[in-house]
Amino acid sequence: MSPSPPQHGLEWKYELFDVIPSWTVEPDMAVAKAIAIRHLPVTPSSYEITFFSAGAFNKLFLLQPLGNSGANPESFILRVILPVDPYFKTASEVATLQFVRKNTPIPVPRVIAFDSSADNELGFEWILMTKLPGVTLKSLWESSELEWESRSQLTKTLAGYVKQLTSFKFPVMGNMYPSNRPEFERISWLKHLSSETRFVPLPDNAEFAIGPVATIPFFYGDRLRLQNGRGPFQTSSSYLTSLLRLHISSTTNRKSAVSTDDEYEEDDISEFEDAISAYESLLSVLPIFFPREASGDAETFSLFHDDISSDNILVDPTTHRITGIVDWECVSLQPRWEVAARVPQLLEGPEVEDGAPIPDAAPPSEEGADEFHKELRERHEQMLLRRIYYDEMGGKPEHGSRERLFENKLQQVDVRPTAVRNWANGILHEVQLAITPETE
Repeated sequence: MSPSPPQHGLEWKYELFDVIPSWTVEPDMAVAKAIAIRHLPVTPSSYEITFFSAGAFNKLFLLQPLGNSGANPESFILRVILPVDPYFKTASEVATLQFVRKNTPIPVPRVIAFDSSADNELGFEWILMTKLPGVTLKSLWESSELEWESRSQLTKTLAGYVKQLTSFKFPVMGNMYPSNRPEFERISWLKHLSSETRFVPLPDNAEFAIGPVATIPFFYGDRLRLQNGRGPFQTSSSYLTSLLRLHISSTTNRKSAVSTDDEYEEDDISEFEDAISAYESLLSVLPIFFPREASGDAETFSLFHDDISSDNILVDPTTHRITGIVDWECVSLQPRWEVAARVPQLLEGPEVEDGAPIPDAAPPSEEGADEFHKELRERHEQMLLRRIYYDEMGGKPEHGSRERLFENKLQQVDVRPTAVRNWANGILHEVQLAITPETE
């Protein structure tokens, strides 16, 4: 068995059906600055470092030039990474940023330096990158300054970027990595893992390869320590099979842990059992929705940023043009049926399909309107922007695909396990009736 990766500074805090990562050791800001300065062509006194922001799995520090640092001084971000998925999450994020910068016009940060091992004086993996100009779209989205024309143009630009990403077709599903991986020689636990880890080189892009999935469902909580395949996967079926087995193993572990805790009641144990049963039922109907014997061409996959939210879109506060798309951690290659069905998070919302053409402007706001009517107007505008998005993408995807139906049921297990199990069992029953000959 391969040794477990070190996860210094990380603690997973468990609630009944939630797992939250937390820092047990705070990154030393002085050490972080010393590391960054080594990779910048300046003297240490030329920059000051301050806390910038925090995400679920990282802390960001801003390195800002002091007043006498030159005519057009550049600022940088040092992203310090919680070891939720040692090596793989950092290496994949760096490779993804480099691939996007090399092959698309999408504005993303430039990586200056990085360390995908925590074996350094900071004690954490880190990425040093340029700070892109602009403010978050979230800070402007609800402002009256952002008129309909600007919202419409922003939506068209986003659609163009997503279309760029989906134009690349990859033969397997996983995460992007560099082709050259010296860490597998110098990091002991990776060296032991090397025989179990597969990377598929890109034939038309020698700098990159596709390797194991490095996304949240595969690493949170106890999941790194479970024996389970992480790909890369050749089909949606093999990916979902691995994911479902991982759900079952992890939930079984949680049930065992909870059963020895006096604070939990029998109903809590029953909820875990219901979830396990639902996952097992989904596993049994998986071949119906994802047949192993594909009749057409081999399945292909697309690069998919699933967190294009208003927090991760930077815009010029004056022109309202997009200046950057940030936060590319855990961005992976996904099935094309999945990518086609998704819209950026800021465009998600209830759909009303009446076939009406896209108007030139959103409905005007009414002075003195109450909160209910304001919300109705916002939903209407959001729906119109989604239509613009789909129009730019080449048309709205067909609703009700079998793949998306299965995925929706998988996402419902946490809140409706019994309903999901009953649905899967009903599918099995229908199939059995169809293949069993009638008897008189």
